[in-house]
Amino acid sequence: MYTFIDFYFQPIDSMYLTVLNKFISPKSTVTEPQLVSKKTNEKKSKQNLMSKLDTSQTEEKETTKETTDSEEETISQENEEKNESECNTSQNDFIQSLSSDELKIFNEIYTACFTNNVNKLKQLLGDENTDDSKGKAIEKLLNKRLNKEKGYTILHLTSELGHSDCVWQLLLRGADPALPDLTRQRRVPFFLITSKPTRDQYRRFMNDFPLRYDYKAARIDSPLTQDQMNEKAEKEREKKRNQRKQKKQREAQIKQQEKQQDSEAAERQRFLSLTDQEKRRLIIDRNFLNVVPLNSNDETNTDKSKVKFSPKEIKIISRCWTCAADMSTSVPFEYFDYKFCSTKCLKIHRENQKQSGSTK
Repeated sequence: MYTFIDFYFQPIDSMYLTVLNKFISPKSTVTEPQLVSKKTNEKKSKQNLMSKLDTSQTEEKETTKETTDSEEETISQENEEKNESECNTSQNDFIQSLSSDELKIFNEIYTACFTNNVNKLKQLLGDENTDDSKGKAIEKLLNKRLNKEKGYTILHLTSELGHSDCVWQLLLRGADPALPDLTRQRRVPFFLITSKPTRDQYRRFMNDFPLRYDYKAARIDSPLTQDQMNEKAEKEREKKRNQRKQKKQREAQIKQQEKQQDSEAAERQRFLSLTDQEKRRLIIDRNFLNVVPLNSNDETNTDKSKVKFSPKEIKIISRCWTCAADMSTSVPFEYFDYKFCSTKCLKIHRENQKQSGSTK
């Protein structure tokens, strides 16, 4: 079976040479030495191509070897880390090593933390000034790991759930915040917090008990003083006051808009109930009343800056004669002395005029 390279570099036979010489001019005939040189050139080019293919294949093999070596190194590193963590944590660090009585107490503490029952947790943990033997036993229970998969302690779980008051009680009774889990990230309880009050609880504990734990290993940012807490509380109160104020303003604006809409609807109904003659008289009266002074002794002045208006100023409102829409800010459509907001209202008014038999 021929490849592309073998087919391309086949030797030129004599028959092909004679046919080639017939179509070429007599001056440029192909001779035997030329044919030999051509064959050698073809062999050299074939060898060059084969060498290039070999080099590309070897390079690909080297790259695949390098990638496999790097993958094996990462896998070996992960296995070493797992082995180190397993060596550091013995079987005694898990709750499986507890006795039946200790396991019963542990389960009660666990359920109290899980359900955020602070009063029950206080009863189970006891006071901070209890006997040393009982305090050490409680501290030993609190630092036990729940399982081998993640290696969480009760403090890990309570921090993740966001039960800040339970976190405070656990820290008081010896739950170590610098104890990491058994995952690859080696997360401490402070990293699992999802709520701001729980985070502030850790920082407040750091301020009240600065020498109790290794807070640098626990990766707690900074202590939270009482002044900072008061400042935060004041900011929260100010924020809530502003929110209430804005809410009242929005409600007042909504009420005012509703009131304006109701008055506008009532005025439109009154305007529509009038006849054409009454509508003309109303427009004339309103235009006149806007320029009338308060006292009869005052001179009538059309300049609004000098006119003394009544407390309830009557506005000049141009309304559509068909639908009573306000046209004070728009150019009306009109014929004769009638004004309309649209051509549709104008046509309706004309049809009504024709039907009633009144013509102008």
